[in-house]
Amino acid sequence: MRDILMTSLVISFCAATAFAKEASDCFGRTYDLAHLKANPEQNARDIRAKLTTIEETGVSAIHMRILFRDDPREFTAYPACYMEDGSCGIDCDGGHVKPELMEDGRLRLTTGHLRAETFETLPGDDDEGGCAGPVTRNIADGPGYSDGMDKPTVFILYPRDSRECGWEDGDG
Repeated sequence: MRDILMTSLVISFCAATAFAKEASDCFGRTYDLAHLKANPEQNARDIRAKLTTIEETGVSAIHMRILFRDDPREFTAYPACYMEDGSCGIDCDGGHVKPELMEDGRLRLTTGHLRAETFETLPGDDDEGGCAGPVTRNIADGPGYSDGMDKPTVFILYPRDSRECGWEDGDG
């Protein structure tokens, strides 16, 4: 079953790239303070990405968890990969990301804009009776919205143990 899932992900994410049977479905990267200081426009301090297939539709997707440099909350994004160019997107102008499985096993994510959201409140803030909508952030570098790829942000994520992508189960 794992081989079938990985084969379908390979076709969806990077048909031209050779892919080993033992490839990870969990990728991540934590940026250290030196990297963040050298890249002051970078918003993300930690990213995890789990490659998966939506069972109901058979569409490939990336389940992402993002921690921002200036926010203690956990944000998530779930772009579905159904675009002809291999990009994965979030409906309602949520942006897109283009995944590429690299020959060395790393995952390259390229985006001009990708919306991540959280329903968590900041420590000490009132949650307005639990009725507040999600807080949304762009994972791409720099301020503002860019729907183009004129100045894309590129994240290179490394294969991780699948337990590191278990945040939805309370494991990661």
